[in-house]
Amino acid sequence: MGDSNFDADTCLELKQPDENYKNISELLSSFPPIKLYFSSNQTPYILYPHNYFYIEYPDEPKEGVDKICIALKGEEEGKIIFGAFSMIDHYIYFDWLNRKIWIYEENCQLKSTQLLKKWIRVLEEISTHLIHK
Repeated sequence: MGDSNFDADTCLELKQPDENYKNISELLSSFPPIKLYFSSNQTPYILYPHNYFYIEYPDEPKEGVDKICIALKGEEEGKIIFGAFSMIDHYIYFDWLNRKIWIYEENCQLKSTQLLKKWIRVLEEISTHLIHK
């Protein structure tokens, strides 16, 4: 990407009332997905708005003002740095032996919920076992 100069202050403010957006979620969802194609793969790596923006929660919030900021950084020769936000809802596997990266879409919220439920069941079983001892 040419001229991909993002800095820490690359943010958008939404001040209410706004004639186009009722809230920050509507503004965020108005942005398109970004499809990235890597040379060895026909399937795109898709970044949704929550992967390339984050909602900023200031220490002293202003009433009726919300802010989203770009979560990508690009500071040299058209290169963009992908960070944690761009990996949300993706499983990234680094195959060091074959020098490849595998990227799979993943529903992280669902996986976290399933894992939490599993741990709750395990803790309940341990608790029941300890009570009956």
